[in-house]
Amino acid sequence: MKLEEAFEIIKRPHVTEKTYSLSNVQNEVVFLVRGDATKGMIKEAVQKLYEVKVQSIRTMKDKNGKKAYVRLDSSSKASDLLSKLGVL
Repeated sequence: MKLEEAFEIIKRPHVTEKTYSLSNVQNEVVFLVRGDATKGMIKEAVQKLYEVKVQSIRTMKDKNGKKAYVRLDSSSKASDLLSKLGVL
């Protein structure tokens, strides 16, 4: 996957009080993603863009679009990724 494709799949991080607590408790980060993105595409894009190891992904659609709940491997910390993104 090319870097440009990864940027098209991952729109932006979705940070609320609830998603922030997920980063601390379950080592998860939530992203708004392109509506037709599959879990495999999302996993590859996150690993390419942020140089972390993804353990699992859950997706859901709501009024804001498609969200991806990305659980990171124990070797990667969600709080470090959020700091890298400038959210914390």
